[in-house]
Amino acid sequence: MRALILSVVTAIAVGATGLAHGQSADTLSLSSSQIYDACITNNQGPPLECACMAGFYGGRLQADEYRLISVLNRYVGPGGEVRDMPAVQRAIRDEATTMGLSDQRFGQIMQRFSVMETDGAYGDRVCMVMRGK
Repeated sequence: MRALILSVVTAIAVGATGLAHGQSADTLSLSSSQIYDACITNNQGPPLECACMAGFYGGRLQADEYRLISVLNRYVGPGGEVRDMPAVQRAIRDEATTMGLSDQRFGQIMQRFSVMETDGAYGDRVCMVMRGK
């Protein structure tokens, strides 16, 4: 979990300009599924820990924040490294545009992500116990 948070902080370099305004659909189920699938595919943890992580962040973040985390998580390797920073920045910006986030809201989310180490430490305490189950 901390690996995901460190990746988030690293990816904050995404700029907040040029986002379009538009409609946003309910994507919680999609986001949750994508976070879980990426966690398993990228060997970030065993199934129970990955499910815990998806649920933990689903409860901790607002829906638009959770959606952007699900995009980022596709690019995070098992050690928390972001595999392709330019690609993740484009993907986050593209998703924010698709969601219709304003520049202001996008900036707020990026600010939120920059202080998520506390979430990661707490999430580790909640979910790491699942690693051995």
